[in-house]
Amino acid sequence: MKEKTTFCGRTAREWALLYAAEANECERLRNELEIATRNETMRKKSQKESRAKVLEKMRKDPSDRRHGTLYGRACGCECERCRAAKRDYDARRKARNA
Repeated sequence: MKEKTTFCGRTAREWALLYAAEANECERLRNELEIATRNETMRKKSQKESRAKVLEKMRKDPSDRRHGTLYGRACGCECERCRAAKRDYDARRKARNA
């Protein structure tokens, strides 16, 4: 026996299969997003811990080669050389974008 066509020439069974496939795709995308978010969070946490270790080393050694660099400033160092490096970078960037 032939199935009755419904909306847009599709049968009720075809619509049910399409709906199920759509639901599975949505679930898969939701899972991928959750995993990507978790990975990004872990990466940021790891980066924060790494920078904290670097900052501790920089505080112990005033002659550390990272003083006076943008990385030193990004790690949280507030010495005059690191602040000057950030200030110079910002000035160059502002001039370039003007």
